[in-house]
Amino acid sequence: MNKRTISSLILGSAAMLAVSSAQAFTVSDFNNHFGYGPTKEEQTRWLVDTLLGGNKDITVTSYSNNSTWLYMSGRTSDDRLILSNGWFLNKIPGLHGTYGGVDTTTKTGGNAALSALIGNTPTHDQNVLTFQFTVESWVTAIETSFIFASDEFGKTNNNDVFAFWVDDVNYARLPDGSIVSVHNVGNNWVDGKDHGYYGRTEEISIFAPLDLSRSVHTITIAIADASNTGGISTVFFGPITTVPEPETWAMLLAGLGIVGVTAKRRQK
Repeated sequence: MNKRTISSLILGSAAMLAVSSAQAFTVSDFNNHFGYGPTKEEQTRWLVDTLLGGNKDITVTSYSNNSTWLYMSGRTSDDRLILSNGWFLNKIPGLHGTYGGVDTTTKTGGNAALSALIGNTPTHDQNVLTFQFTVESWVTAIETSFIFASDEFGKTNNNDVFAFWVDDVNYARLPDGSIVSVHNVGNNWVDGKDHGYYGRTEEISIFAPLDLSRSVHTITIAIADASNTGGISTVFFGPITTVPEPETWAMLLAGLGIVGVTAKRRQK
């Protein structure tokens, strides 16, 4: 093997490593290989199950998705839920910018609740996922996390917005407590190339206490364009986890303490 061949192999391997490190995950929409039926109802259930991540403490009782275009919702290869106000499938993690019709409007209409969060600015291309659920008696809150990615950062006219309502309260907030929108993020974003966008936020946690006066709870997630019908913003969610009440934690810790004392006595 001559030096030129060896050099080519080394350069090729380096290029492959660079691509694989830049694209740490892939994105997909629904397909029947996931074990769900072809109807929109089954596709919506797939989205909800992706967000729950196999959580056994939550029982879903009903669900709906306003979008008639499934290409607005999906999941990553590392099992995160994706909700977008555009054609998220045309975004490639590891690459910047838009291509292939990603700016095409979805014609799903505006969302009054989202508009109200940003001074009644008109919204367009909404994507809304809603589901109702019950929880085990010891559950008092839920937790998840999100990354808000957008090609709109740095544009003064566009103000894409996102909300995560639990029992009618929006718990999606930026670290300073403000609503999650392009304008409110301001300059507090990082390079979004790893997710396929111009910019993104860091991962932000959501802690949402449940309204314990309700026997059935509701989560509504919504994202939309604001001020315009172009561009694209997308939210990536971590799985939902459940949080017990303080008394339950106290009982668990007390139980562990008793087990520890018993084990020490047996050793003596």
